[in-house]
Amino acid sequence: MFGRWIWVSFAALVLLSFSGVPGLVAAEEMPAEIRDDEGGGSAAEPAWLAGKSLHPNWAGGIGYLVENRCVSCHQPGGEAPMSFGTYRDVEAWAKQIRITVSTGTMPPKETSDGSSSGPNLSARELDLFDQWAATGFPKGDGEYAALRGGAVADLDPPASSDRTAPLASMHEVDLVQFRKVHEEVNGSADSAISPDGKWFAFASRRSGNLDVWTVSTKTGDLRRVTDNPAPDYEARWHPNSTKIAFVSERNGNQDVFVYDLKTGVETAIVTEKFNEDYPSFSKDGKEIVFTGGLFGSKEVRVYNYATGKVRQVTDGFGYVGSTSFSPDGRHIVFHSYFDGSHSHTSDVYVVPSHGGKVTNITNTPDDWDYKANWSRNSEWISFSSKIAGHDRAERTVGGRAPYFNLFVMKSDGSSLRQITDVKGIDLRWANWTSDGRLGWHGVSAQQGRIRAFEAATGKAEDLVVSEDYISDMSPFGDKILYETNGRVYVLGRGIDGQPLQLTRGLRPRWSKDGKTVSFVRFSDGKGGIGTIAATGGEPIAMAWVEPLSVAENPEPWMESQFTQALSPDGKTRAAIVSKDGRPELALISEDGSQRFLTSDGRAKSAPVWSSDGRHVLYSENSPRMVGYYLTTEKVIRP
Repeated sequence: MFGRWIWVSFAALVLLSFSGVPGLVAAEEMPAEIRDDEGGGSAAEPAWLAGKSLHPNWAGGIGYLVENRCVSCHQPGGEAPMSFGTYRDVEAWAKQIRITVSTGTMPPKETSDGSSSGPNLSARELDLFDQWAATGFPKGDGEYAALRGGAVADLDPPASSDRTAPLASMHEVDLVQFRKVHEEVNGSADSAISPDGKWFAFASRRSGNLDVWTVSTKTGDLRRVTDNPAPDYEARWHPNSTKIAFVSERNGNQDVFVYDLKTGVETAIVTEKFNEDYPSFSKDGKEIVFTGGLFGSKEVRVYNYATGKVRQVTDGFGYVGSTSFSPDGRHIVFHSYFDGSHSHTSDVYVVPSHGGKVTNITNTPDDWDYKANWSRNSEWISFSSKIAGHDRAERTVGGRAPYFNLFVMKSDGSSLRQITDVKGIDLRWANWTSDGRLGWHGVSAQQGRIRAFEAATGKAEDLVVSEDYISDMSPFGDKILYETNGRVYVLGRGIDGQPLQLTRGLRPRWSKDGKTVSFVRFSDGKGGIGTIAATGGEPIAMAWVEPLSVAENPEPWMESQFTQALSPDGKTRAAIVSKDGRPELALISEDGSQRFLTSDGRAKSAPVWSSDGRHVLYSENSPRMVGYYLTTEKVIRP
């Protein structure tokens, strides 16, 4: 049976524990009260929701959803293999839950014969979980109290055991509530909230080229700002919200332009022979700070509108990132990378806007602190960081968090506060509105899975589901070669259906005889092509090359191998073909007739056949998603 292909582990069981939720959708005026949206899920509202005002966090809504929909099985002694009785229980599986909520397999809908036939959640329940996932699975304020009394009267542990307690004792953690304004499949890693809080500016490839766009924080309406064949990005707002400074490569290198939203006029501001990047207006709109310099260096520089001249503010930093003026224009905050290049360690600095002594205000040489911005009406600075709950003076508790979260502090580096605490998504580039809220973007990892379709019936099964990218597969006999999370695996009946990890690497490919596997690996700034036996062990050979592009092929292969594959009997071809402009999996007979096995429009690649000719396998991936978020209240309270 084909089921012998499937890798079943304890972790995989929990992936089936929540119902399917449509792709994360912006909640435009949420999360004050959950809407009764149409579409997705059951039309009928369950009795337990009647009259309840719920919030997309554990304390205010998700705890009730889990209690009513999941705890009957997910409790000690229940049918499910793990308990979902507390926030900590559910949070431990949040990443896996988010990956598989779209499968729509749990909780089951009971039929007359006792079988399951899809999700049994209402649209409102789906929307509630959708918003919870979109905001990073927050716990919320207060303690969740179960609706039913008795055995499950208090589902949360004492406050002292909460995971934010160590940070709270050292940094006065002040976690805020926020909502998703927009999600962009083709977004770039920059964003800026307008001072009036009405618009996000961001870069997107939705038109086929990287251009600046805006989206309304209230209606979600999109507007294309730039329309040039060259890339335009790094948009930043004028203090009156009517102009946008941005970077364009239309002159062959990075230059700073300003776009007037009222007149539609673009003006070149800084067009020096070297690259300029990261522009930002002063609070009076009279100057623009940016980075740039000769021979590839990036120092802090300022353009003055009155004189039309540029002054250099820093010297010797080598590679400066984002910049921002203080409210009075007297200082500039910026981040700089330690080794003079775009490394993974950086700190935040403050310097007088006309030059002078530079002060390191984060002083965390082992961490990654960057994208700093000054608040518009106070003395606070926001920044993104991988700080992992340590006191910067004592460093008695160390470590580096795996994800970027948002922090704020005063300009002298004191009063550090953590603003968000999310997992599975990197939060970056926080910008302040005039009334003290923060807007930023979050980048989630690429999602992927290996799927198998039964050729005769079209029935689908998931073999591997990963939070990271799954590369193309190559068949040999009964084995599949794939890559996920930077590791190369072989999956096949010969090893009892369990994946065999071969090595660290990317883009694995079979040799023609199926005895070895080639791969690409990057380490310490170098790139190399390696070869390893298909049965595992140490690499047979590793040729280090510098530099080596990820796009380079480790060994030649025919392009058709990854878009179509011939069945073992030679009579049917499986191919990824266009249907209404979207990629779908189709079976093509000898006479040219086509039968489509999919109709979801998701990105697909590498169709291969099982050796018995009964199943077609392929990779399915969705691109990195960029979500744009706005706090629902002031970040710093009086």
